[in-house]
Amino acid sequence: MRVRLAATAILIATIASRVAAQEPVVDSGARVRISTDSGVAALGSLVRADSAGFWVLPDSADHQVFVRRWSVKKLEVSLGQRHHVGDGAGIGLLVGGGIGVVIGLADGSDPPNSIIGFSAGAKAAILGVTFGAIGAGFGALVGSGMHEDDWHEYQPSNVHVSLSISPRGAGVGVAISF
Repeated sequence: MRVRLAATAILIATIASRVAAQEPVVDSGARVRISTDSGVAALGSLVRADSAGFWVLPDSADHQVFVRRWSVKKLEVSLGQRHHVGDGAGIGLLVGGGIGVVIGLADGSDPPNSIIGFSAGAKAAILGVTFGAIGAGFGALVGSGMHEDDWHEYQPSNVHVSLSISPRGAGVGVAISF
C-alpha cells in the first residue's frame, strides 16, 4: 500500500512539475513588455525567444535588445489595443446631461402668460437630454483618440510545485502556485 501511495505521489509530482514548468508560447512579432527587477527592460516587438532569453526590437530604437531569461520578472504580451470610445461617450453623457439639468433648473419656470411656457422640470429634462447627447458625441470623439494596449501577463519564473504526504500515510497532496 505504501509503495503504491509513493508511486502515485511521484507520478502526480512529475506531471504537475512538467505542466508548471512549461514556458509561455509567444510568437515572433508579438508586442511584448518585459520587466526585470530593475524595471522595464524592453517594450516592443519580439524578434526571437530561446532558452537563453528574449530578443526584442524596441519601439523607439532600430537595434535589438537582449534580455536574459533568468532576469525576467514579468513577461506581458499585448492582446491588441483598446479604444475608449464607450468610456468617453458615457462620461460626456453624464457631464453634458448634468450641465443641462442644472441650467434648466436654474432658469426656472416661464411665466404663465408666455406663448410657449415650460416648467423648470421640463426645461431640465429637455436641456439634460440635449446637452447629454452633445456631450456623448464629444466624449466619443475624444475617447476614439485615446488607446492603450491590453496586456496579458505571464510570470514564468514564479512557478512553484510542492508535494506533501500525510503523516499517517493515507493521502498525497500536490500544490501548484503561480
